[in-house]
Amino acid sequence: MSACRICLLLCSLFVLPFLSASLPEEEVDALREIFDVANLQWEQGRDPCTLPQVKCRDGRTLRLCLISRNITSLPESIGQLQFLKTLRLSGNKLSALPQSVGQLQSLQALFLNNNQLAELPGSTLELSNLVTLDLDANQLTSLPASVIHLQSLRFLNIRFNQLVSLPETIGSLRSLSSLDLTDNKLTRLPDSLGQLVQLHALYVQSNHLTALPECLGQLRQLSASHLESNLLTQLPESLGGMHWLEHFDLDKNQLTSLPESLGDLEHLRTLRLALNKLTFLPESISKLRSLVDLNVRNNQLASLPDSVGNLSNLRFLTLDSNRLSSLPESVGSLGLLSLSLDANRLTSIPHLSSPHLLVLRVAKNRLRNLPDLRGKTKLRVLSVHDNRLETLSQSSGGLKALNVVLLHSNRIHDSTEICRIGIVDLKTLYLHSNALRVIPPCLSQLKSLEVLTLHRNALTGEVPGRLFELPKLNVLTLHGNRLHGTLPPELATVALHCPKTCKICGTASARGPVLLLHDNRLSCSLPEEVTNWPQDMRSISLVGNMLGNGTRELPQWIHSDEHQPFLYVSGNTANQIFRRMVLLASMCALCGLLLVLAEKDAYRQILVAKAGTDLTCEAHMFLLQMGVVLSVAAGFLLSAYYAGASYYMCGSIFASTTLSNFSDPYNSRALVEWPVSLLWAIWIAFGAFFLRCAPTPTVAEREETTTWWDWFLTFVYSCCWCCIVAVLSLPSVAFALVAAIPSNNTLQFSAWWVKFFHYQAALVIVLVDMFITPLAVAMFSDATGMRRSMLSMAARLFTMWLAAVLSTVYLTTHCMNGWTQLWNVCDENTEDYKLFNISLGGNPILEPKADLCSAKESWWSDSACPRAVVNTMAPLLVSKMITRSFLQPIITLLKWQLSYLDRGKLYILGSGGWMCTSASLEHGQQASLLVTWAEVALLWGALVPVLLPAVLLATGTNMLMCKVGHGHFGVDRLDRAATGMSRRYLHGSLCVLVCFQNWFAWSSGMHGRWLLLLTALIYVLELGGFLSFGFVQTRSVVAIVDDRCPHSNGDNDVEMIRRKRGPGQACRAWFNGEWLSFSLLPRF
Repeated sequence: MSACRICLLLCSLFVLPFLSASLPEEEVDALREIFDVANLQWEQGRDPCTLPQVKCRDGRTLRLCLISRNITSLPESIGQLQFLKTLRLSGNKLSALPQSVGQLQSLQALFLNNNQLAELPGSTLELSNLVTLDLDANQLTSLPASVIHLQSLRFLNIRFNQLVSLPETIGSLRSLSSLDLTDNKLTRLPDSLGQLVQLHALYVQSNHLTALPECLGQLRQLSASHLESNLLTQLPESLGGMHWLEHFDLDKNQLTSLPESLGDLEHLRTLRLALNKLTFLPESISKLRSLVDLNVRNNQLASLPDSVGNLSNLRFLTLDSNRLSSLPESVGSLGLLSLSLDANRLTSIPHLSSPHLLVLRVAKNRLRNLPDLRGKTKLRVLSVHDNRLETLSQSSGGLKALNVVLLHSNRIHDSTEICRIGIVDLKTLYLHSNALRVIPPCLSQLKSLEVLTLHRNALTGEVPGRLFELPKLNVLTLHGNRLHGTLPPELATVALHCPKTCKICGTASARGPVLLLHDNRLSCSLPEEVTNWPQDMRSISLVGNMLGNGTRELPQWIHSDEHQPFLYVSGNTANQIFRRMVLLASMCALCGLLLVLAEKDAYRQILVAKAGTDLTCEAHMFLLQMGVVLSVAAGFLLSAYYAGASYYMCGSIFASTTLSNFSDPYNSRALVEWPVSLLWAIWIAFGAFFLRCAPTPTVAEREETTTWWDWFLTFVYSCCWCCIVAVLSLPSVAFALVAAIPSNNTLQFSAWWVKFFHYQAALVIVLVDMFITPLAVAMFSDATGMRRSMLSMAARLFTMWLAAVLSTVYLTTHCMNGWTQLWNVCDENTEDYKLFNISLGGNPILEPKADLCSAKESWWSDSACPRAVVNTMAPLLVSKMITRSFLQPIITLLKWQLSYLDRGKLYILGSGGWMCTSASLEHGQQASLLVTWAEVALLWGALVPVLLPAVLLATGTNMLMCKVGHGHFGVDRLDRAATGMSRRYLHGSLCVLVCFQNWFAWSSGMHGRWLLLLTALIYVLELGGFLSFGFVQTRSVVAIVDDRCPHSNGDNDVEMIRRKRGPGQACRAWFNGEWLSFSLLPRF
C-alpha cells in the first residue's frame, strides 16, 4: 500500500501539471515568462486559462490583459502566442515592443495607452489584421509613413500625445472608421485625409489647427466631427459635402463667420458654435431642417436671421452671452423644449407658442416684464434673474409644473407679484436681491418647497413662523434684511428635513440643513427648540445680529468660528460698570478718610483752599456749570432714548439708554423722534453759548515772520507725535478690536486676552493717560519745543475716543466690516471657507468673500453704522470716566504721601533721581485735561446721556484733588501759565457732534432731520462769524510753565538764555527766583 501511495504522489507532482495544461507547451512557457516580467503569481499546477489575465478557446490563447503592472519590457517569447486576438498593455512603462510582436498575425486589438512610447514600434506595422490600435497618452511626436500597412485598421486612438503632423499615407487606411487625435499639437491636417471614405467619426479637438483642408468635404460618410478648442478662423466651403454629418462641434475657436454651404448639411442634428467670435449666422442655416440642438453661446451676435423660424425640428436653442437686443418674431413659432438667452441685451422676447417648453432662461438681460407664458403648462424651469423686473405679467399664472423659479437680482418690491405665477409644486424659489418688504403670503402654501432664498431684500418685521411649517423646507436664507425680534420656535423643524426629503441636497456644496440669518436686527435669546438642533446644521446667524443674552451657552450647531463673545448682546454691561464704580469709590473714600484722620486740620485746609490758579478755578467752574445745564437736557434725552428703544427688541438696559438702540428706522414713531431732534438742537445751542464763555488767557502779541523751514519742522514734529500717539492709543484700539473679532481668530488671541482687553481696557487707558502720556509729552516738548498743552490735548483726543471710533468704523460688521480679515472663514485656504461656500444646483447661495468678508455697499447710508459706534464707545467712555474719577485720587494721594515739599513742589526719589509728583497740578496739564472732559461732555453726552454724571464726577474729584494738593500739601499756586480752554478745539468737537447727529438722522429717516440740518447751518454760520480773522503770518508770545519743577539759587537779575527749540525761538529766564519759559507759538 505504501508503494502505491508513493507512486500516486510522484504522479501528482510531475505528470498532472502537464495533463492539466490545456495550451501548447510553447505558449505556456511564453506566458510564464510574461507573468514573471509582470510580477504576477502563477500557482504550480494551475491551468493558465483559468487565470483572470488570460482567455483561451480551443486550446489557444486569445486574450492577454496586463493592465498597470509597471512592465518596462516584454520577452521575445510573446511571439509564440500566434492565435492572440486581444493584447491589453495599458498603464505600464513600456518604451518599446519586442520584434516578435510582428508574429502575432491574428492580433486584432492592441491597447498601448498610458505608456512611454516615443515612437510607434515597427513590429506593430506588421500586424496586417489589426483592427483597433490605442496609443492614448504616450509620448509620440509623429507616425511613420509605413502606417499604410495597417490596411485592416478601423479604430485609431492617438489622444494626448505630442503629434505635430500626420503622414500623407494615413489617407491609405481605407478601412478607418474612427480617428481620434484629441490633445496633440497638430497645426494642419493632411490633404489625403479626404481619402478616408469609410470615416464616421473624427476627433481633432484641443489642437492648434488654424484652417481645415478642402478635402474635408469628401468625407461623405462622416457623422460626427469634433473640432472644438482649436484656432480655426474660418471653415472651407467644401464642408457641405459631408451630407451625413449629424454632430458638428466647433466650440472654442476663433470663427468670425460661417460658409453658406453649412446649409447643405441636411442631416445635421447638433451644431455647437460656442465661444467663438461670430457676429452673424448665415441665411442658409434655415435649411438645416433636421437640426435639434443649436448652441451659439459666448459669441458676438447682434441679431438672428428671420429665417431661423424655419428650423422646424429645433428643440434646444442656446444663445447665452451675445449682444442680442431683440429676437425675430419667428423664434416664437419654434417648437422648443429649452430656450436659453442669458447675458444679452434683450428688453423683450416674442410670444413663445411652443406648448412643450420645459426650460426658459432669460437671465442677465434688460427685461422689465415677463414674456407671455400662457399655455406653458409643462414649463419646469424659469430663470429670469438679474433683470429689471418690477412686476410679473398677469399672463404668467397657471404654471403648475414649475419646479425651479429664479427671480433674484431684480427690482420686485410688491410681494403679491410672486403669487401671480400660480406656482403649486415649486421646489426651488430664488427671490434674493430684490426690494421685497414683506414675505409673499402665498409661500406658506408651497408644501413641496425645499429651497427658498430671501436674502438681500428689504424685509421688515419679525421672522415669520409660518415659513418653517413647510414640511420639506431645507434651505432658507434671510440674511441681509431688516428683520428684527427673536427666532420663532418653529425654526427647529427645518433641521429634520434634509437629506430625507430634499432631493437637491445631492448637488449641494454643504450637506445637511442650511439656515442663513446674518446681517439683520435679530435679538433675544435663542428658543429652547432651536438650541436643540443637530450639529450638522450649517448656519451663519450671529454676525450682524444680537442673538443670545450673554449668560447661556450658544447652541452646538452654531459653528465655533462664529462664536464672537461681544458681537451678541450681553446684559451684564451695566452690572460691570456699577461693580467697578462701587469698588473704586470704596477705595477712594478709604484713602480720603485716612487722610482726614491722619491730619486733624486737613479737612478745614482743603475746604478753604483754591483749586489751583485763578484760571484753573475758572476752568473747573465752567465745566461744572456747563455739565449741570447739559445734564438737565441729558435727563430728557435719556428718557426719550429709553422710551423709543426699539431697534433691538431685546437690547440691554444700558444700550437702551443710548442712541444705539433708539427708534426703528422702518417703523418710526414721530412721538419720540421729534423730541429727540428738538433736544439735540437745544444741545447745540447751549454748547455754542457756553463756548463763548469759556475762560481764556490774556496774552501779549508780537509779530514775527514765519519761514518755510519753521513750517516744515512743525509738520515733521507733528508726524512724529502722531506716531507716538498711535502707540499710546493701542489700548483703545485693542478694545475696539476684541469687541469685533471672533474667539477663533487668525491672531490666535486666547479667550483670556480677549476678555482682559474688553473688561480692563478702561483701566489700562487711564493708567497710560496718568503716567505715560505726561512723561511722553514732557520729553517730546523738551526735544522739539512744541507746546505741551497742544501735545497733551492731541494725545488725549486719540486715547480718549478718536482711535477707538476709527477702529470701530473699520472693524465693525455694520460699517466697513474689517474684522472679517481676521476671520478663518474669509481665508480661502481654510476648511472653514469651503464649509460656508454654499451653492445649490450651480447657483451660489453664500460666497464668503462677497457675502461675509466685504463691506456692504453704501454702509455709510445705513444707521446701523453710527449705532454700532455708539454701542461700542458708550461702555468704554463711561467706564473710563468712572475709573478716572476714583482711581486718580487713590494713586495721587499715595504719591503725595510719599513725597516731600521743596520750593512749592512735591518730589519723590525715583530710579532717575528726584521726580516731581505735583506736575499734574500745573495749569497747563489741568487745562488740557479739562478741555478733553469738556469735549467728551459736549460730543458724547448727547449720544450717551449717562456720561454727563460721570464727567461731573470726574471734574468734581479733580477739583477736590487740586484743593488737596494746594491746601493740604502746600503746592505752589503761582499762575505762570497762560493756556486756557481752547475754544476752537471745543467748537471742533461740537461740529463733530452736529455731523454725527445729521448722519444718524438722515440715514435712519428720523423725524425732525430737517430741523437738525437747519440747526447745523445756523451753527456753521455763527461759527464762521466767531472765527473770522485775516491770516497774518504772526506769532503771539505765550507764557508757559516749565513743568520740570527746577530748583536753583540765583539772584534777581534777569538772565536771558536764548536757544533753538523747534519751530520759533524760545528762551528761559531766571526771574525773581523762578525759572520761566517763553515760546513763540501761534495763539490757540
